[in-house]
Amino acid sequence: MAQCITLAQIFSPPPYLLSPTGVGNLFLGPFIGCIIATVVVGTYNDIVIRACARKNRGVYEPEYRLLLTAVGLTAGAGLMVFGYLCERKVSMYGVAAAFGLNMFGITAINITVCSYGLDAYREMSSDVFVAAIIFKNFLFYGFSWFVNNWVARS
Repeated sequence: MAQCITLAQIFSPPPYLLSPTGVGNLFLGPFIGCIIATVVVGTYNDIVIRACARKNRGVYEPEYRLLLTAVGLTAGAGLMVFGYLCERKVSMYGVAAAFGLNMFGITAINITVCSYGLDAYREMSSDVFVAAIIFKNFLFYGFSWFVNNWVARS
């Protein structure tokens, strides 16, 4: 989430001139996006699985959990709209909404993939989650070393 790392760098200087509180308020869009994704994907996940199992003569496959990852395409759409709006210096409310759309997609993908991990690898589910968290933390730690300079040069 290079967006989180560079948000203050984008919105503190002109034309936005947001205070630290204003920059923090931009995270309201992603917060709402995450809540909506949790409700939507959490609700429809089991409905889709039951329908797929019925079509498969009552046999459940853990891979059915991955069908709702298609909802995650909104993450790419939100990211592209976020970049476009930042480049054009459009309303910060539009940018927060695009950031929320991005987080909606990311949360949808996280829910479906984590559900799959629990179902497919039940005996080692805690190991899978620990490995995922370690990978994520190292990845974003690495991003923190170069993303801000990269944005400043751009």
